[in-house]
Amino acid sequence: MSKKILTLLVVFLALGLVVALFEKPFGPKNETIGEPFIQISKENIVAIEIEHFIQGFKFSKNAENKWVVEEKKTALQEKMEQTKPDTAKKEGAKDKKKTGETSTPVVANQEMVERMIDVLLALPKGVPVTNNPEKYTLFEIHDYGLNLGFFDKEGKKLARVYIGKEGPDLFSSYVRLEGEKEVYLVAEQLKGMLNHTLDEWKER
Repeated sequence: MSKKILTLLVVFLALGLVVALFEKPFGPKNETIGEPFIQISKENIVAIEIEHFIQGFKFSKNAENKWVVEEKKTALQEKMEQTKPDTAKKEGAKDKKKTGETSTPVVANQEMVERMIDVLLALPKGVPVTNNPEKYTLFEIHDYGLNLGFFDKEGKKLARVYIGKEGPDLFSSYVRLEGEKEVYLVAEQLKGMLNHTLDEWKER
């Protein structure tokens, strides 16, 4: 086989691999399952909370109807504080007061927040994977892992979704709704969209 033919074969194989990846052959097909994963109305969302281990953020609307973001305590942080001895709690409170460590709401990147909401609300239900709680940790779905909650103007929680690890390809994720046992595989990479620092969420 000549070098020219061999080179052409390599090029065609590489192109085929690129096309296959963008077609997401190993992930769930969104077009086959049309039911929305999160069934709430965007108009009712006035606050969002994201938690991931000891990193938490709260998004809310200000007087100008713009999204603002601030840091918040996560469930894991609150649990850790509850288990601290009283002396450690007092010292921690003193240190926080001394350093002036507070979180003031700042204007968020509106495009990032709106995209986050749109992607999650447009997410089809996906493929059911398991309803066995003992297997949740296999998919990195648990109370202190990445999760996001939507709230209305009364402070009522509309929905909370737990977001696990990536699926078999780079374009899918394992997810579960609070109050439901089933874990689904959905055709969207969600962690990269949600895992940001406060500076990254701020308006640029």
